[in-house]
Amino acid sequence: MIPILWNPDRKMLAEFSEAGMFALGMVAAPLAYYRGQPRLAVAFWCLAVIGRLVGLVRPDWLRPVFLGLTLATWPIGWVVSRLALGLLYYFVFTPIALTFRLIGRDALGLKADHDAKSYWEPYRPDRGLDRYLRPF
Repeated sequence: MIPILWNPDRKMLAEFSEAGMFALGMVAAPLAYYRGQPRLAVAFWCLAVIGRLVGLVRPDWLRPVFLGLTLATWPIGWVVSRLALGLLYYFVFTPIALTFRLIGRDALGLKADHDAKSYWEPYRPDRGLDRYLRPF
């Protein structure tokens, strides 16, 4: 989990202003314009330009906005990451593992062979250089 960055440096705040310019000026403003709200689109474009200029000249002024958006979106990221990992584990990895166990697949050779004297596998150094082109 990514920790909350309470003290962002000037470079991070300048990058934040650049991302804000993109989000407001290139995404939100055209959406507002094409939905029939040209005044809102102009306001977004002006806010994007002003935010970017502030980010270039005085990025420290953007610290409260950065921290506010970080605190607002952190719980969303926490829930979504847990949910995504849980769904991936229980609905992808678990069925694959159960299928492999049912068909008896043992790709790593972990199954115990009680009749074997040793689990040593001989080293084969003469496999050829073309194996580097096919690692799997």
